[in-house]
Amino acid sequence: MEVGVKTPLNYQHGAQHDEEDSSLMMADKTQAPHTEEDTHAKIRRKEEYDTVARILRPYCRFLVRWPVLVIGPVLFVFAWSIILSVIPALGSKDFPDFSEPTKGFEPRGTDISKRAAALSNLDKNRWGDYQLTNVPGTNYTGRLTSRKRRSTSLSLTSKLYTDFYFIYKASGNILTVQNLNNLCKLHKKYLRSYPRYDEYFNTQSDSTHHLANYIAALNNLPDCDTLQENHVDHFKNILKQCYGYYKNGTLKTCVDSTDAFGCTNVKQMCHYNTTLHTPSSMKRLVYNSFYYLIDSASHSDLDNVQYTASIDSLTWYLRDPDSGFFEPLYNDRLTDLESVKVGDVQVAGFNMWNLKFYLFQTEIITQSLYIIAAIVLVILFIWFYSGSIFIGLMTLACIIIALVISYFVYGRVFDMNFFPFLNMVTLIFIVGIGADDAFVYTGIWGEARQIYPLNMYIYEECLIKWTIHSIRHALLAMLVTSLTTASAFYANVSSVVTSVKCFGLFAGTSIIINYLLMITLFPAVVILHEKYLGKCMNRLCPGACKDPAVPAEHQRVSALQRNLDDISNTIFSQYLPTAIIKFRWIWIVFLLALGIGGCVVTFSSPGLNPPSTGEFQMFTSGSPLEQYDLNLKKLFASGSGSGGDDRHVSFMFGIKAVDNGYHFDPDSRGTIELYDGPLDLGNVQTWLKGFCENLIRAPFIQRSPSCANLQLLYDSLEGACPIGQTTCCNLTLPVASDVFMKCFYSNIEEKTMGRTWFTMHDPIFDETSDLKVILISAETTYRYTDEFGYNRDASEEVDSWFNEQYSNITSSKFPGFWYIENHFYDLQLGLFEGTKESLGIAIGVAFIVILLTTLNVFLSLYSILTITFIISVTVGVLVLSGWKLNILESIVFSVAAGLSADFTLHYSVAYQTSLHKHDRVERVKESLSHIGPAILMGACTTFIAGLVMTPSAVLVYLQMAQFLMLVMFISWLFSTFFFLPVCAVFGPTGNMGQLTCKKVKNVQNSIRKNNNSTTTTNGMSNQNSAYNEGSTSKVEVPMEPIA
Repeated sequence: MEVGVKTPLNYQHGAQHDEEDSSLMMADKTQAPHTEEDTHAKIRRKEEYDTVARILRPYCRFLVRWPVLVIGPVLFVFAWSIILSVIPALGSKDFPDFSEPTKGFEPRGTDISKRAAALSNLDKNRWGDYQLTNVPGTNYTGRLTSRKRRSTSLSLTSKLYTDFYFIYKASGNILTVQNLNNLCKLHKKYLRSYPRYDEYFNTQSDSTHHLANYIAALNNLPDCDTLQENHVDHFKNILKQCYGYYKNGTLKTCVDSTDAFGCTNVKQMCHYNTTLHTPSSMKRLVYNSFYYLIDSASHSDLDNVQYTASIDSLTWYLRDPDSGFFEPLYNDRLTDLESVKVGDVQVAGFNMWNLKFYLFQTEIITQSLYIIAAIVLVILFIWFYSGSIFIGLMTLACIIIALVISYFVYGRVFDMNFFPFLNMVTLIFIVGIGADDAFVYTGIWGEARQIYPLNMYIYEECLIKWTIHSIRHALLAMLVTSLTTASAFYANVSSVVTSVKCFGLFAGTSIIINYLLMITLFPAVVILHEKYLGKCMNRLCPGACKDPAVPAEHQRVSALQRNLDDISNTIFSQYLPTAIIKFRWIWIVFLLALGIGGCVVTFSSPGLNPPSTGEFQMFTSGSPLEQYDLNLKKLFASGSGSGGDDRHVSFMFGIKAVDNGYHFDPDSRGTIELYDGPLDLGNVQTWLKGFCENLIRAPFIQRSPSCANLQLLYDSLEGACPIGQTTCCNLTLPVASDVFMKCFYSNIEEKTMGRTWFTMHDPIFDETSDLKVILISAETTYRYTDEFGYNRDASEEVDSWFNEQYSNITSSKFPGFWYIENHFYDLQLGLFEGTKESLGIAIGVAFIVILLTTLNVFLSLYSILTITFIISVTVGVLVLSGWKLNILESIVFSVAAGLSADFTLHYSVAYQTSLHKHDRVERVKESLSHIGPAILMGACTTFIAGLVMTPSAVLVYLQMAQFLMLVMFISWLFSTFFFLPVCAVFGPTGNMGQLTCKKVKNVQNSIRKNNNSTTTTNGMSNQNSAYNEGSTSKVEVPMEPIA
């Protein structure tokens, strides 16, 4: 076998010459090696006395003689990793469950999430250790579990839930007789006629809420397909006259009221009709039409209604996508929405009880066939590059083993219970990294065969020298790519989002384990193939592997392969170097401007923006499953939040705002933490009164029942004493603390007398009757929305108001905080800040790796500038393509640093290790000719692998494919046409910017003295004899970069 002889990687050529004497430096300036044989001879002489090579020699000798003893333990670990990961009796974790793909998509550890966790734990644990109650001195453990069950027989008096919500569109106005009749027929034909519909929905005439049914009910018609023009005109007239009441909120107040007084400011025709059974039916009909069934843009123009909706109320216990109705309905009738139409009316989208999340768990597995296709393509590239199908298959084996062992480490060693679907994306990355490692090792192995030809040593010694050379340089070359990528993944552990943290941990671990396999298992496999399998496989399949006993120039290769080799050599030895060197200033100026533009787009305008919708997209934008969430939901008031319920704010006193659960597990929510001792309510009595008075007057508050209850207490304290009462009345605040608390307890006991249930809106006591928690809630004027700016302003306004009030508190034993339901804003903020932090960590680690690899300050600065431009241009293109800073996008942006560094770092090391120390242009040419083909092969392999995945309907696979193609192209472009021209103009020469170690200097000086002494005594002939015999004569070993 001959692996990778076409485009060898020269990481090791030359030495640093940090402490060479002046004569050697002058010789290096004027007499660089002129032939390949001179270069090989210098490398052989250098490696003969290299310390690292000596250290590796025993291991490599063992590897050559007994490769099976290395392969066997790896397979043993692989087998036990499988056993311990799948057998429950041995403590394995549950298999990954993707039925809730958005599980873990919430931030943990932020101020908002801590407050939410405190409120949730107060509700969840109030029957736990603290035995909380609203009644002082009362302790009960029974939990109230009865809930109001939603009726299965729908009427117009019920609040609607959009569990089965269909959106329709028409080419003209929907509010015409013809289109409304078509709407009625469409619903019956495609939905109501579907088998088992009657089991899931109430089949009464008013069970389906759509405009045709509403008009029929309003006019007392038996069916919706018998509408007449006057029926439609009558309905439109009612809506036009009632729109003003809907717009100013009085109709909503009327709908929510339980008595006739709530509708006093609304026209009678908007809330009462003798045809319908009750007045509430009529007011619901008008309100539902605006809020649920007619798109918001058409409310004021009912002659141009473009979209309408229908709602079928599900039987409450059948709201399950796994119930056998929703998936068959989708597969049979809804996969092609263009064909679901009657006349000019067609279905535009739907929401069927989160069906897309249910289907996602199967689609993410079946759609991974595209990843498999990409892997097959990568294996074919490795086969072509290395000349061995066996090496390609063993690369795949290393990837599979790495993933299995990583899964074992993730679940059993790290004891992780949660495996998000984002971890599946790791397979895409590890294929690219594994292929790159295979290219590096096979390239260095092919070069080793040229440096140490078979005619110079016995066969076993050749294998040992090939292995030493390959491992010595591949170990560090692969470490470079693995460290930069793994560090970018591990940087995601700093994210506040649970799924992102878990992905970073699993992906980073997978990259590290893959690296360990590539420096242990992969060399053993190459040796095994070299010694035993290559010749046999060549005989069985002449085109599959090259014969290791036949020199490279006599190998049987196809005409196509020979032509491709010639083309590659011509391009990378003549055309590309000429284009880069001759037009270097043009490349520098053009790509510098492009890089600066990318920075502006990425970090300034339009910049990385948080997502504009709280809906998590699972499939591509063209999927019928995504049309409602992406395009249609926001068209209706029920989806945009306008005209609906307002948000509540809570002010909690006495409970710690902590989230002490395990942040890597979304099911671990922690426990409640209360402050020691009772709340000092007596010393804050006047402050609390003023707090409530100011709260009710606050511009963002509508009403506060909690403060109203507290105000009743204060009114009774300050009011005249009722007949027969002499205490807790006719007082002037503030009163003594013990008096106030006595009256407070008395008031609470009277209020809760005979009650056995718990509410969080009354003061909360523990089993010793100590006051522990006071929660004050209020209804705000803030609407529910996903707008980042609106939610940020709302949070800042509440926070500023509360801090101003709390700054005047009169006791330190009354700790408190505020909370408003703002989960999506918290996620937006966490992703925005976490992505910047992860990106900064990844770039910082990349700089450290480059600096340690090249030991040159200038090359490190040029490299990190190039990498920064690659990241900014990549992210900038994605931003201009419409990408928002969502969950997956945040991962992509943060790992871009790791994937952007590989090519630039390879060029940097090749430039540094070039033998032409004092000629920038020659160093650039040598770098390009030696590693340019391998870099292009790696870029093309990953690019085409991404291209193969673009037909996937799963968004995470499609976006990852787009990112891989883009980052590979831009990374190759900037590393080749920006970094190399910069080095050709400003690159360091000699020891410029080189870092040295004082101890190494001393060792080198000692070696030089010993070498000079040996040369004087024995002469050059003795040195040559010692070299040929493999002796340990001392020669100068100058310090070299890590490569």
